[in-house]
Amino acid sequence: MTSHLVIGAGEVGRAIAEVLGCPTRDIGDDPTLGWVDVIHVCFPYSDGFEEAVRGYQARYQPDLTVIHSTVPVGTSRRLGAVHSPVTGKHPRLAPSVRTFVKWFGGEQAGEAAAHFAAVGVPTRTTPWPETTEAGKLWQTLQFGLLVAIEKECVAFCEAVGADPDIAYAEFNRTYSEGYAAMGEPFRLPVLAHVPGPIGGHCVIPNAHLTPAPLADMLIDLDRAWACE
Repeated sequence: MTSHLVIGAGEVGRAIAEVLGCPTRDIGDDPTLGWVDVIHVCFPYSDGFEEAVRGYQARYQPDLTVIHSTVPVGTSRRLGAVHSPVTGKHPRLAPSVRTFVKWFGGEQAGEAAAHFAAVGVPTRTTPWPETTEAGKLWQTLQFGLLVAIEKECVAFCEAVGADPDIAYAEFNRTYSEGYAAMGEPFRLPVLAHVPGPIGGHCVIPNAHLTPAPLADMLIDLDRAWACE
């Protein structure tokens, strides 16, 4: 039987451990296991991320390393790891892991995906970890930009005396309804307005890992919202 160990006991780590039915160890915990077949890296990216992962690889000598964390493009290849980002709704991510397609990128992507497919997780693979790394970064950046559009639209409407419930929400709804009636797939989202900066665990931290002008723009907008 394949042995698995999740490293990182946050929301992502707990979800992966629940889905796979395997033990976890948090950063700084004393090692409690010897050699394992697969380590699942689930702690947030930082300047010391790669050094920490190499330390765990040396400690546990796994045949397979799977990085579930969001990381800059190129990280997983340098570590000889498969990249498999987590998509879902915080704080309980296990139902999301079981529902959303879980992507795996890397030379051992098929092997990594098979462990999750065996417990009912829908999976897809690509041989390039750069693709899944970029996909996760741009997935959250796109969501952040949609939030930015809603926030800026509300501010614009308030400045010119327009009703944002109509100018943003109802216009988007009727626009999407029209396209649906015509059999076209295009839709505009309707997001709830939340004053202040973007919260949560992912959007702004991930933008800092994305070397793109749109990411810089979102970071600057978020700083401005924090000062309002």
